[in-house]
Amino acid sequence: MSFNARVYRILIASPSDVAEEREIAVSTIQAWNDLNSAERQIVLLPLRWETHSAPEYGRRPQEVINRQVVDHSDLLVGIFWTRVGSPTGSADSGTLEEIERVAGQGKMVMLYFSQVKQDPDRIEPDQLQQLREFKKKTFPKALIETYSTTVEFRDKLAKQLEIQLRTLVAEEGQVDKVFSRVPPTTEIQFEFADPDSGKPIGPQIEVRSSFIELEEVENLPDFIGPEPKGEESSAIAFLLDSKNKNYYRETAAYLVRHNFFRPIRFWLKNIGGLGARDVYADIQISSDVAGALVASTLAELSPPREFSSLGV
Repeated sequence: MSFNARVYRILIASPSDVAEEREIAVSTIQAWNDLNSAERQIVLLPLRWETHSAPEYGRRPQEVINRQVVDHSDLLVGIFWTRVGSPTGSADSGTLEEIERVAGQGKMVMLYFSQVKQDPDRIEPDQLQQLREFKKKTFPKALIETYSTTVEFRDKLAKQLEIQLRTLVAEEGQVDKVFSRVPPTTEIQFEFADPDSGKPIGPQIEVRSSFIELEEVENLPDFIGPEPKGEESSAIAFLLDSKNKNYYRETAAYLVRHNFFRPIRFWLKNIGGLGARDVYADIQISSDVAGALVASTLAELSPPREFSSLGV
């Protein structure tokens, strides 16, 4: 079904050494559209010179790109690693010229600098020096971001793009029209699920478990493994290491720990009007059994790799 939408053009400006990040930026913008465009009636259009410009004879190449692409953008995303790019005749590189042009028009500029390690043999000293000089001039007058992996770049861009978009919408006086149909907040619905079927069973659960009391574990005898009797029994001797005197005691504790606790399952649903990131769920456990040992976190009930706070 068709719908009317406000279109914002996002220019992706970068030298050639961050080709992967350029593709990630496009896919991040497209992912935002998939999740939000129809509901919020906003479409984000990624602009790149290679897809949004056409050849012209007799003009400076960057001048053509500026007129056909740069001047139509509403926001610029600049990405750097070890290069600034090739000179244009008016600036040290096309990327730098695009940034200065967009910033000079009073539009938003988001700059990202990669901290990923690079093969020294592939670094051009002159390019790296120009990049350092650009950073030195930029840091005092711009809010910049760094990243160490492409995943970190994607996550930061997705989050910060939403922030800048809201600013763009507010500046144009469109915020009431765009967000009137949905609450401008993130609202997470939490519900437990049946451990076996996965079906929702409500925000609270009551678990009636069998209890076992393990007494006098310390009185269990020491474990003495079998002595090797030829090559055939050497494997058994290896598995039941006679050096572990606590084998019986550890086994008893393990059986109690792993056979009298049921897994806890739950699901989260965002019913608000904004995307949600870095969500954490805290589960509180209590008991009405006198003298029962109740853990305050799931980390005390489970192996160390499982936590009571789950990041989504």
